Amino acid sequence: MKFVVDTNVVVSGVLRPASKPGRILDLMLAREFSYAGSTELVEEYREVLKRPKFGFDAALVDTLVDGLAAGAEFVVPYPQRGVISNDPKD
Repeated sequence: MKFVVDTNVVVSGVLRPASKPGRILDLMLAREFSYAGSTELVEEYREVLKRPKFGFDAALVDTLVDGLAAGAEFVVPYPQRGVISNDPKD
């Protein structure tokens, strides 16, 4: 079984390392479980973590995201038809 880790889990894990999302990040970086990713998702992690409101160092963000990407099994997502979301950003 593979997992996809949403960006909000990554951000929460960085903001609160002792939290459950923080533990997930630790497990991802240690390659303790299999997870899937895509180029788009990795770039979303990077873009969101570099937002000024968080104040994270860009080089540290790159190091973290590169580490997460290194452990991911990359997949090519395809558009889902008939999926409706109330959030226009989704």
